Amino acid sequence: MQNRNENQLRVLVLDSTRMGTQLLCDVLGRDRRFVPFPAESLESATSGNFDVALIAETAQLNSFSGSGLIQELRRRRPELPVIVLLEESTREAVVGAVRSGGRGVLCRSESIKVLGKCIACVRSGQFWANQNEIEYLLEALSDPVPIRIVDAKGAALLSVREQDVVRWVAEGLTNREIADRLELSEHTIKNYLFRIFEKLGISNRMELILYVVSQIAPHRAASTPSNGKNGRHSEQSRQENAGPREAYILAERYRTGEGVSRDPVCAYMWFDIAKSASRMITQQAEEAVVELTTTMSPAQIQAAKQRAKEFLARVQEGSPVRQGDVDIPSSHVA
Repeated sequence: MQNRNENQLRVLVLDSTRMGTQLLCDVLGRDRRFVPFPAESLESATSGNFDVALIAETAQLNSFSGSGLIQELRRRRPELPVIVLLEESTREAVVGAVRSGGRGVLCRSESIKVLGKCIACVRSGQFWANQNEIEYLLEALSDPVPIRIVDAKGAALLSVREQDVVRWVAEGLTNREIADRLELSEHTIKNYLFRIFEKLGISNRMELILYVVSQIAPHRAASTPSNGKNGRHSEQSRQENAGPREAYILAERYRTGEGVSRDPVCAYMWFDIAKSASRMITQQAEEAVVELTTTMSPAQIQAAKQRAKEFLARVQEGSPVRQGDVDIPSSHVA
């Protein structure tokens, strides 16, 4: 590798294959403005003294890949600007690259000259995208807030593309309609859904929708200022974590335009989901009560009803529910 001077930019390079990475390094090495460094591991990538990172959207390193790799690199090195190298410049790919933390997007079909301009531009603190890609991003600004499913530590459970599939499912689109929106085949969408179901431990679209709502409600509650009245707001936020209740809240958001664009179709859909989920839970609860009644004494049944009455009274008042007030396992107490 050539010796560098102070004016040359150090570029971290990672393609989807080792051969691809080496070819990119060879290309950049011919330009006196750049000194390329192939990424050997995540540790070397995050500890090296680089000016810009050029990462393919399909790249893998250690246990990270694609958008997850870019997000991890940005988490460890937030000051390092990342250019995402796209296989195709589609709306979904461009928006996904920017959501992952990319400061520039570049399609693989662009010329070497354009690649050099992109690296120099991003290093100077600017954002790089062509006219069509900027239009994709402007269109995305008018979309509802993207759904981001995370674990208890806030880490994303799904890839950017999987999150997009989930968002369209939550909007009520069919597999065919989602495929059209993302410019993919219907078979590919089905495969995405199978992987999403496996990752989240669910088995159908209804469960997925309710899972999504369970993620949205806490986010909404966390972003709403507390009213400061005896913890009422925080307790109400916890009580909103029931599926039908959350669906109703989201329906109200679309009906009134609170935090999203008003959309009567989405509002109707979520109200309908709330009704369906409520009926389903009510039926299951009634069947369970009938079964339990056969194994309980009249005194036990009366005690259970009294405890339920006291619990619901506390919820309605907004008072915190404590272990000892009702017989709740400690793992279920907020």
